[in-house]
Amino acid sequence: MKKNDINFRESTFLDFNPPDSIVEQIIGSSDEAIKNLFRTSVTSDGRAFTFIHYAKIIDDKKLLDIVNKEFEKDIVNFFNE
Repeated sequence: MKKNDINFRESTFLDFNPPDSIVEQIIGSSDEAIKNLFRTSVTSDGRAFTFIHYAKIIDDKKLLDIVNKEFEKDIVNFFNE
């Protein structure tokens, strides 16, 4: 999936089809049941932080900038709670 085509608020890093090794680094398992559980239960904060983690792992500064901009208020609110 291309960065310009994704709705970051409704998607997860899994929509980029990362290799299992990256999925395991971020959510601890590449098992389909675990990935489905993640997709259905991830919070907005979790979505933001896993996108950030993914962007850093693949060293994609453009993606990191997009995610930081999209979730800026969420991230600030998370740390101000």
